Amino acid sequence: MKSIRAYFSGWWYSFRKIKMWAILFFFNFLIAFICTLPLLHLLDERLGNSLSLQKILPDFDYTVYNDIMHEYGEGISVIINQSWIQVGLFFLLWIFLTGGVLEVFKNREERFRFGDFCRSCAYYFWRIFRLTAYFLGVHILLFTMFVGLFAALTGSGPGEFESELVLVSTFQVLAPIYLLLTALVLMVQDYIKVRIVREDPTFLTLPIWKSVGWVVRNLGSVFFLYLLNAVGFFLLAYAYWLYNKTGKINSGATLLIAFVIGQLFVWLRIGSKLVNLASATILYERSIPPAPPASPEPPEQA
Repeated sequence: MKSIRAYFSGWWYSFRKIKMWAILFFFNFLIAFICTLPLLHLLDERLGNSLSLQKILPDFDYTVYNDIMHEYGEGISVIINQSWIQVGLFFLLWIFLTGGVLEVFKNREERFRFGDFCRSCAYYFWRIFRLTAYFLGVHILLFTMFVGLFAALTGSGPGEFESELVLVSTFQVLAPIYLLLTALVLMVQDYIKVRIVREDPTFLTLPIWKSVGWVVRNLGSVFFLYLLNAVGFFLLAYAYWLYNKTGKINSGATLLIAFVIGQLFVWLRIGSKLVNLASATILYERSIPPAPPASPEPPEQA
C-alpha cells in the first residue's frame, strides 16, 4: 500500500537527514536547558542543603512533598507558571523549523545544507504561523461545540440526569466522533503545510481549499498513514511511561541513567515528528498525477 511505503520511506529519509535530526534535538535541548535554569537556581538556593530531596528520591513521600510545598510553595508556583512560557517557546520553535524540514524533504535527494535549512525556516515561518493560528481557532471551536453538545445531552447539573451511566454512555459516543474530526483537521493541516512548501503561495486560501479536497479524495491512504504515525508515537509514549513507572532514582548513577534515557526518548520523539512530515510529503508526491511533458517548440520558419 502507498501509506505503508510512505511510512517506511519517511523513516529512511529521516535517518538519511541525521544532521537535521541532530540540529532539531540541539535546539530542543537548548530551550529546555534555558527554561530549566530558574528551577535549578531555586533548587540550589532553597533546597541545596536540605535532606528533603534525598527522602523523596527512593519513593514518593506525600508528607515530605507537602512540607516542601508549604515551605517553598511560592517559588515553585512561579516556576510552574513559567512552564507555560516554555510550552509557548517550543510551540514557536517547531513552527519555525517546520518550513525548513519540509523543504529538506521536498529536496530529499540533495545534500543537507544548514544555511539553506535556516533560510527555508525563516522564509516559510509567517505563513505556517498564520496557518497554525487559523487551525488553532478551528480546534478551539470544535472542542467548544462538543463540550456544549455533551452538556446539552447530559444536562447542566448533576441532578438533571438519572445516573452516571448517562455521562459515561454519552462520552463513549461523542469522544470517538470528536477524535476522528480532530484527526481529520490535523491531517488537512499537515498537507496544507506540504503544499505551501511545494507551491510557495502568497495567500493561504487556495492551498487550504485544495488540500481539503485532496485529503477527501485520498482519505483512505491519508488516514492509514496518519494512523501508522499515531500508533508509533503512542507506543513510544507508552514505553516511556512504563520506564517512569518501574524505574527508581535513588543515587547519582540512576539519576544520570534516567537523564540519558529521557534524552533518548526526546530524540525518538523528534524523529517521529520528522517521519510524520517526511511520509506526508512522500504520500502527497506519489498521489498527484505527474506533470505532462512539455511540447516541443515548432521549428522556425525559414
